Amino acid sequence: MKRNALDVQGCDQAVKGFREEFAEEFGIYRPAAERESITKKIVDENQKEKDC
Repeated sequence: MKRNALDVQGCDQAVKGFREEFAEEFGIYRPAAERESITKKIVDENQKEKDC
């Protein structure tokens, strides 16, 4: 049974998107792809420092 008679399919995904947007605006969230690229960049920089 639904909690709310006005519950719409897909609204959970929309709310999640809004949460991510707000969190990104406040600087507390980064999309997974961005986190992975930042992590790779940091690892590469650390590797270069060790090689020198």
